[in-house]
Amino acid sequence: MFQLILITPEQDHPDEVRIIEELCSKFNISIHLRKPEYTAQDYSKYLLSFTSKQVMASFVLHDHHEFVHEFPVKGIHLKERDRLQQIDPMLQDRIVSTSLHNIPDIIGLEDITEFKKRSSVALIGLGGISEETIATVKKSGFDGAALLGAVWTSKDPIRAFEGIYLKAL
Repeated sequence: MFQLILITPEQDHPDEVRIIEELCSKFNISIHLRKPEYTAQDYSKYLLSFTSKQVMASFVLHDHHEFVHEFPVKGIHLKERDRLQQIDPMLQDRIVSTSLHNIPDIIGLEDITEFKKRSSVALIGLGGISEETIATVKKSGFDGAALLGAVWTSKDPIRAFEGIYLKAL
């Protein structure tokens, strides 16, 4: 099943909490919490602004992974430098994601479908994903797409997400 992931904007959006809550109530999506300038206190405050268990269970934390033990989040995202560290055994039941910026250099394969046959990972397209490009991403063999700019820079982020979602069906 093709999945859509929403990445939070680096800078807070004025309606971010409401938008995330509404999208999580309508769609089964992952929300990647990516706020590189946030301190641990900022991260905690942000997560506490969501009261819905459904929303909380949608979050994948890009930083301050220690909060996976305090909040019922979906999992963590490892940066390239963090992949070399041992993963906390307490995360067995959680998502652990990472990003690769140049697949051919890292795995020695040029074809996405060939890579998928040899692995159990999901490949998610990122960058330039919009209503106009989502069908191409899906046809190219990706398992999903991560959305950022097309949603958060839109005048109506919920409608923008819905439009991409409908084209991804």
